[in-house]
Amino acid sequence: MDEKSKTLALKYLKGHPRQYRFDASRGVFNIQGEIPVTKAGKPFSLIPISYRVFKDSLFGTSKRNWLELFFIDNIGAVASVMVHGYSVEHFFNMSQKLFYEDLKITEIKITITPQERQTAKGEKYFIAEFEHEAADPAYLKLVKANVKDFELYREDTIQPTNTMIVWENYPLCIVESEKLEAATDIETGEVDEAKLEPVTQLDKVA
Repeated sequence: MDEKSKTLALKYLKGHPRQYRFDASRGVFNIQGEIPVTKAGKPFSLIPISYRVFKDSLFGTSKRNWLELFFIDNIGAVASVMVHGYSVEHFFNMSQKLFYEDLKITEIKITITPQERQTAKGEKYFIAEFEHEAADPAYLKLVKANVKDFELYREDTIQPTNTMIVWENYPLCIVESEKLEAATDIETGEVDEAKLEPVTQLDKVA
């Protein structure tokens, strides 16, 4: 942010936010698996401008819940980070508290801290714990004005099998379009119907 002009110079290639990753095997955050952001077990903070929780099988995994957070990073890039499984449960635990504080996900600063766990076989892994505090209202007002015309999504996570659970400032129409396109392909015999989730009418829940 330019402190003198109080403006944001944002960088966003539509559908391709800068990818931050949570490495649950080492408890670190990095950029695209290459640039270290944190050390093992150390926290990472962000202010969401959009998010969604959905269920699907991505990146060769079994079907599970995913949390996708979009934010502006320290170079003014629109970025995203994802977590899944038990980490999503911890996100929901945090979000329940917001209801009684009259806050939304896009009005808080989230601190994500990797917490070490062990499997029954003694293998180490990390899950994400979430803490929050109210974000600066002036910053939120500025960000809202600058991103209001953006469609915030990550192209490679949108599939016709996405089952949306909760979201805010997320372009649901793109997910619905993907489902409808896949349904059309079924009618023309271009895809296997067994691989497609039913097309349902989704209501906005955030």
